[in-house]
Amino acid sequence: MTDPELRAIIRGIAPAIQKYVREHTEAALAAAIVGGIKAALAPYEKRIAALEARPGTKDAGVWRAGALYEAGDIVSHGGSGWICRSAHCSTGTEPNHDHFRLFVKAGRDARR
Repeated sequence: MTDPELRAIIRGIAPAIQKYVREHTEAALAAAIVGGIKAALAPYEKRIAALEARPGTKDAGVWRAGALYEAGDIVSHGGSGWICRSAHCSTGTEPNHDHFRLFVKAGRDARR
C-alpha cells in the first residue's frame, strides 16, 4: 500500500473515528458529572430524610380523654400547654405525664 492510498483510507475513516470518540467521551463525561453530583448530594439527602422522619408539631386543640394523640401533638388543658411525647390514647382527667410534657404553665392571668 502506498502512502497516498493509506492517507486516503485514513481520511475516509477519520470522521467515523472522530464521531465515535466524541460520542463516547461525552457519555463518559456526562456519567462522571452525574456521579459527582450524586456523591455530593448524598449527605444532604441523608440529612433531609432524617429531618423528615422527625415528628413535627400539630395543634391538637383542647385535651380530651379518649382521644388519639401522636408525638408532637400540642394540646391545651387548664390554661397550660402540653406537648405529646409518644403516641397513645388518652385516659384520665388530665394529660398523662408519661405521654405529655408541660411546656407552658398556666400563670395568674390564665383562666380555668
